[in-house]
Amino acid sequence: MERCNENVGNAIIVREKANISVPVTVKPIINADEAVAYCCGGPVLLKDNYDSCCRYSECRFVISQNICIEIPIEFSVETEIDGAYINCCTHDNENDEENK
Repeated sequence: MERCNENVGNAIIVREKANISVPVTVKPIINADEAVAYCCGGPVLLKDNYDSCCRYSECRFVISQNICIEIPIEFSVETEIDGAYINCCTHDNENDEENK
C-alpha cells in the first residue's frame, strides 16, 4: 500500500488523498419545424404488382411516386453544473500506534 504518513523527528507529515467531483446534468433540447414533402421525379406505373388485365369491370394497377421529405431539426443541450464536492480517502493507518 502506498505510504501516506511520514515521521520527521517529533512531528508527522500527513498526506490525505482526495477526489474532487462536480455533478453535471445535460438535458437534450430538440426543436423540429413543420415537415415539407414534395415529389422527386414523376410517378411510375408498376404493372407487375397487379394483374394488368381488366376483369369484371375493374382495372387494378399500382402507381408509385418517390417523395422527398424535409424536416428541419435543431439539436442543442441545456447544462446544469451543481456544486463541487470532495471525497476524502482514508490515510494510511499503519503508523498510528507509533505516532501516539
